[in-house]
Amino acid sequence: AAWKARVREAWHGVHVDRVDGDLSAADVGGSRAVEAVVALGSLGPDDVDVQLVHGSVGQADELTSSTIVSMTPAGPADEDHARYTGSVRTDHAGRYGFTVRVVPRHPDLVGPAEMGLAAWA
Repeated sequence: AAWKARVREAWHGVHVDRVDGDLSAADVGGSRAVEAVVALGSLGPDDVDVQLVHGSVGQADELTSSTIVSMTPAGPADEDHARYTGSVRTDHAGRYGFTVRVVPRHPDLVGPAEMGLAAWA
């Protein structure tokens, strides 16, 4: 309960500032590197899961079927931001897209949506 209260209080400081990745067409089975710069406010990397959400893109530029993978901490971007890296593997032909989100992470949470908190790119 104390951890949840601390995360809720600090969540206003969590946001995704930048997402960089190769947007060119990829061959089926190919992969593209993605880097995100995020602010965690007063939270630490163990309090959150920075996730790369990727998949096929529909007619309205929405992700129609997505895969979610955790990104890896890659050190500080500056004194207030952290870098995370991940990769998108293109499993299907056609348009492919990605975004990044930050959600709370704790072993006692049922899932990432339990607290109703998320910061999207």
